[in-house]
Amino acid sequence: MTSSQILSKRQTEVLTLVLAGKSNKQVASMLGITERTVEFHLKNIYEKFQVTSKVELILKLGEATGVTQNEMLRVSTVAKPGISIDNQDGESLFTIRLKTLLDKELKMRTMRMTLITLGIILACVVSSWVYTFTQLNIARSKGVYESAEQGMRALMDIGYSADRQVKILYAGTNSFNGRRTHVWYVIAEVHASARADGSSLSDEGCDAPGSFFLQTKDGWVHVPEGAFPGFMGFWMDVFDMAGPGQPEPSTPRAPDQPEHFCGATWYK
Repeated sequence: MTSSQILSKRQTEVLTLVLAGKSNKQVASMLGITERTVEFHLKNIYEKFQVTSKVELILKLGEATGVTQNEMLRVSTVAKPGISIDNQDGESLFTIRLKTLLDKELKMRTMRMTLITLGIILACVVSSWVYTFTQLNIARSKGVYESAEQGMRALMDIGYSADRQVKILYAGTNSFNGRRTHVWYVIAEVHASARADGSSLSDEGCDAPGSFFLQTKDGWVHVPEGAFPGFMGFWMDVFDMAGPGQPEPSTPRAPDQPEHFCGATWYK
């Protein structure tokens, strides 16, 4: 221990009680000072021993194996009456105090971790509710439809020229194993001279767009893929925002549907 680590009388008293497993409140009561003063003394003690917690301090003191407690603390004055550091038990007083402090520290850390975990879970749930609620309101503002197919045709009306020809190739659940029957994916085949923005269609005047639709209690709404419709569908179940759903596709994929969309001749 360097000269900078020599403790004052008050710091020695505080540390002695801390080593005895006393809480800051108990130390303050026994010494007749405030908890803030105890924290101030502990901060200075930590700085002298170059540690950041009570456990680190005890472990560092424990490295002085074979050195008496008075020597470790460099006690230059007598502590207050009733504050004893003598070992009256068969087990090492240092070991007893270390065990007590480690046990308290473990309980405090466990409680902190539990509270942090619960806080994170709560924050995730709240933020998920806010996100899902907000995205559904945005989707509703753009249109609520009686069916997913109706919603898809409305999108095609907006996205393609007036001479468009539209056929729904598939409209049904998109969730794994079909559990979320309110999450649907619709695929259409569109033939038109141009898109609404004037650009040409990708394959000989044909596009095969696909879009997600979620069924709310008000009806079906379109949700862009970038808005994470699958994620929203999960939380709609949790928050009771989902409609009744429909497990069977309203437009199943035809058995003779070509692997390559836009390969059919229905529009001719």
